[in-house]
Amino acid sequence: MKNDFNNFEDYYSPKDKKKNIILPAKMTEDLAEDIGIHIGDGSMYLNKNGGFAISCFGDINEDKEHYLKRIIPLKQKLFHVTIKVNGRKDVFGFTICSKALYHFYLLLGIPNGSKAKISHIPEIIKESDKNIKCAFIRGLADTDFSLMFKAKRIKYDKHHYPMISATFASERLVKDINEILRELGFKTAISKRTSKRWNKEREDYRIDINGKENLEKWMKMIGFKNPKHYTKYLIWKKYGFCEPRSTLVQRRHILSN
Repeated sequence: MKNDFNNFEDYYSPKDKKKNIILPAKMTEDLAEDIGIHIGDGSMYLNKNGGFAISCFGDINEDKEHYLKRIIPLKQKLFHVTIKVNGRKDVFGFTICSKALYHFYLLLGIPNGSKAKISHIPEIIKESDKNIKCAFIRGLADTDFSLMFKAKRIKYDKHHYPMISATFASERLVKDINEILRELGFKTAISKRTSKRWNKEREDYRIDINGKENLEKWMKMIGFKNPKHYTKYLIWKKYGFCEPRSTLVQRRHILSN
């Protein structure tokens, strides 16, 4: 698939046309970030009525602000779609029903159904320039990565050592991420581990981007849009450390003294 997309007129349903849904004409940084967000938090499936559904959900406490201020406005800008939010129990997000958007994502190389073990970075992203790749990684990191600070030396040392990491069931996705980050000049490490979930063993693959140099480079080239991550970075910059297990609300209070 080239960076300039073909006409998707055949994929529009009457409901898509009535809603005036628009599909992008070419790859942009906004679209690359959206693809990263979808691979991180999104899913696609045919619902019980045969409709085409695209969902995206995150943590209701830590990710809600990111959804309201970044993810939803980005979707609306890209696809001219009306989004009705849905918060339930511990998750917050939305579901869009659109045949055109469903097939658009499929043609970009995004899998439908269960994507845990088969997720990968679409070729159109891998073949694009540095800015597109950085935007994609940012979208994925905002939804599926973690930023933490470790106490490296002694038991009562402050948590000052930066660690950016992510764990996925898809080995291919981790290798794709690693390839792009290495290409961008980051020092990375990938590892494999076996974990138990619901009395079943599964293999997970982890990527780590650790250290102050990596973090400062990340903030200059990629950055974080999710306050869940960005507030941790701001506390670390201000105080030289950031304690673990704080909430977004607590970090807001710390930053406002």
